[in-house]
Amino acid sequence: MPRPKQKQTERSRAKSKKHRLYWRPGEPHDLDDLKEEVLEVDRQVPGQIQSLLSKAELTHERLKALLASEQYQEDVTQPFKVADQQAAQIIEGRFGNRKHIQHLQWFFALLRRKRLLGRLSAIEAALELVNGLLEEEETLTQEFLTALQAKRSSSIPQTHADPAQTRISLTKEEERLQGIDEPLTEIITSAKQSRQLLTHFEERLPELRRHLSLYNGWFEVFYVPKRHYKPTLIAYAEALEQEQQRKIPILDRIVQALHPEVARHLRLGIQPKDMPKDLRDEIYDIIQEGPYVRYRWREQGHIYTISLGLLDDYPPYPFVPSGF
Repeated sequence: MPRPKQKQTERSRAKSKKHRLYWRPGEPHDLDDLKEEVLEVDRQVPGQIQSLLSKAELTHERLKALLASEQYQEDVTQPFKVADQQAAQIIEGRFGNRKHIQHLQWFFALLRRKRLLGRLSAIEAALELVNGLLEEEETLTQEFLTALQAKRSSSIPQTHADPAQTRISLTKEEERLQGIDEPLTEIITSAKQSRQLLTHFEERLPELRRHLSLYNGWFEVFYVPKRHYKPTLIAYAEALEQEQQRKIPILDRIVQALHPEVARHLRLGIQPKDMPKDLRDEIYDIIQEGPYVRYRWREQGHIYTISLGLLDDYPPYPFVPSGF
């Protein structure tokens, strides 16, 4: 199957003209713009390095404020305690009338700590990437520059041969191929390690995202169905009992009010709960009680729940009906 045509983008450099084969060094050429691009990048590099340095210093200061502050040296969990107190006030204001408010407090405290660990893991992975990239950037490494100069000095022939004499020993075809098989690493530096570092970082991204989203939950509003026997079924069951015990016939209006299949099962002594499911709507009146609220989260494939029921949602246990 042919590949779809890609949308043509505007060229950043003009095409070489038809007389390019006759161009000679020193004459104007479209690629002369490369020199200005080199100078432009040279102008950008110091500002970029300064920006990176400022961000590194800011990272260092924030980490010191988090873990190395003098007031927290004896108890590194002190920042958490401050956050817990602030969160507790908010939770108390919003959910103070719930039965499981303490469990909600603990869960959100755990969630804050998990997210901090997730952020620290992401920061550590990013710093590993940064340090690895800086380590490979040979143009910033004095040791590389010294070694490169020494290598170039050792590779310079001691005898100064005439370049014209050297060319005489090569055919034109050999001259065209001369030097293209030698590695470019000494000229443009290697990006192999950088690519490996970026690939490793990309492979870790799903894990880093998972740490940040771990324990993410949601509030859920739900209703609880409550079943009650239909009045027609109760009336028929009571009349059936009178018929079986005292031989009192069941009134026609009671018989006609109940589904005939339900009546037949009752006469056979089958309890309503054991009747076929397709008769459920003929047996029960279903009332949706609620709304009720709960907080839920997923953890390792399982769903966990903190009920947000009110303190007075349920009577004291054991339940004693009024009048007894």
